[in-house]
Amino acid sequence: MSDKRKQASKSNKIYKIIDHTRRYRKSITASSLGELIKIARMLYNIPTKTNITIVLEQDGTEIDDEEYFATFKTNTNLMILYGNQKWIVTETKTSKCDFFTVDDTDSKKSLNDAQYQYLKIKSLICSLKAEPSRISLLTGADVEKLSDINLDNFVDVISNGIFFEQLKESLSKFLAEKRQVHESIDLLQVLTSNTNVQLM
Repeated sequence: MSDKRKQASKSNKIYKIIDHTRRYRKSITASSLGELIKIARMLYNIPTKTNITIVLEQDGTEIDDEEYFATFKTNTNLMILYGNQKWIVTETKTSKCDFFTVDDTDSKKSLNDAQYQYLKIKSLICSLKAEPSRISLLTGADVEKLSDINLDNFVDVISNGIFFEQLKESLSKFLAEKRQVHESIDLLQVLTSNTNVQLM
């Protein structure tokens, strides 16, 4: 083996690349930050013109130069971010839902509407994680809000992709059933109204 090949082989390291949801992890062998980004872009099907940021998975420290990248050991856990994605602290053994409550009066005074709605939805998610059967107690408005959520915004409480997909499916079915009931009630009211008119 030539000296150049030995040097290249020695500089190649294996890195663990995880996406921002922490659901997908891939191993990438690379000798530089540029090479790692190129391979990660291909593996995660990220458009060429989209900017990519690599950070340490454990604390979100951005890696933006080759010298810093060269200091990492084999199997270092890295996270790939692109678009509007942001690093979020990993879930600990204690769930993010533990001890999480929203006081309507205090929250409305201290938060703007967007922040308040975010916390309300987060509270609903935590409630359903603790007891899925509570879905039957949700209002139509709550079901619609939950049906439209973006997983990216709630990674801190929904780290399990399977739970998220099942939740969305259950909400969709429940919302369809509620709409069907409302339509049936509306139809009955129309029929009752027409019957009363005919009897007069």
